[in-house]
Amino acid sequence: MSAARDVVVIAIEHSRLSAGVWSRRGGSSERRVLVDEAVPAEIADGPTEAKDAWVVSKTKGLRRRGAPVVLVLPRHRIIQHRVPVVGAAGLSVEELASAARLQLDRRVAVDLSGAAIAVAARAGDACIATVLTSGDAEQAMSLGRALGVRSLRVTARSLASGLVVQSGLVVDVTPGQAEAAVTRDGVAIASATLGTMDEADGTDGAGDASGWQSELRRLWIVARSESGADAEVRVLAAVDAGAVRDVVRSVVGVAPATPAGETELEVLGAIAAAVLAGDGVPGSILIGRSAAAVSPGVRVAGLLAALMLIVGGGGYVLAQREIDRLEARAERVREERRELSQWYSGFLRQDGRIAHAERWIGTGTDWLGLIDEVGNAVPIRRARLTEVAGSAERGIEFTGSAGDSAVGGWRVRDA
Repeated sequence: MSAARDVVVIAIEHSRLSAGVWSRRGGSSERRVLVDEAVPAEIADGPTEAKDAWVVSKTKGLRRRGAPVVLVLPRHRIIQHRVPVVGAAGLSVEELASAARLQLDRRVAVDLSGAAIAVAARAGDACIATVLTSGDAEQAMSLGRALGVRSLRVTARSLASGLVVQSGLVVDVTPGQAEAAVTRDGVAIASATLGTMDEADGTDGAGDASGWQSELRRLWIVARSESGADAEVRVLAAVDAGAVRDVVRSVVGVAPATPAGETELEVLGAIAAAVLAGDGVPGSILIGRSAAAVSPGVRVAGLLAALMLIVGGGGYVLAQREIDRLEARAERVREERRELSQWYSGFLRQDGRIAHAERWIGTGTDWLGLIDEVGNAVPIRRARLTEVAGSAERGIEFTGSAGDSAVGGWRVRDA
């Protein structure tokens, strides 16, 4: 990912729009313009085209020619899943994404056709996958087209919170919502939406704290298992930070840190800094394709080919031949993917069978020794127990979904 001079970050979360443009100044980033407005009810509940037009009108002063755009959505709009993939650490990004998609097809109850998926490798045989469904991806790209960009990155505050806290529990509270995430080595490995914020009620500024209990406890257990007793707890709050800290402390039993000057803009600024530095944004999904993604050599070759077609007069024939060639290549790629999918599913089944057999063999039961002990216990002299006879029917069967190698997917069947 190449470094940029300017970056636009737009956060559309529930009923609020927060957006800014950050620019690179020497070795650091500097926020130049900020927009922070409530989304009118008629816009929030209206059609996508009206919402896109409203966002474009409010961010008109932010846009910079050629500047990348990062769209921050509410956490519940993005699926995050820990996916087991055998040998994940040794796979390329493309191989990991393909294997993760196969596993996600079996593990999530949504249609993944047309979905955008990004993966982050972890140690061991697993990866963290983030998914934007085809409907949400199309809405994001609709806004991108309205903004005049060919591509944009989509993420959520909690998914990018690893840019602020490398390892620990982060609670990010804005006037519209609250999210939390567990980070490890700069990557959010678990996250959740805690609930919406309602400043208008004038009570405690933290909404219904009881609705946060289960999710905060779950995430705190994950944080302790990942980082131990020294797991850091950080609160980034735009409103009533003290009340939010009290809620978090009552649940996790640890006083969260709230460094001076840190607000809910901390994550947005960290996202912008990562893009300006040319680093990736953890938990982000690229939608569309930018012109910069095509190398200059490819663009020049494409222009020369187009010129030859026009000058030669046989443009239609050559174009049709090229289409046929590309269609044949696409079919070959689809066939290779089907074969790889079948091979991978068979490998997972075989891996499960071997693991199950190893558990049976690994018990180490000494049946001959048991018979000898029983024979020595017989009171009749010169009598030896030489045979134990009986009958039983027992079998094992694989009851998990196709491709699931978990031992728990096997069941022992007694007659």
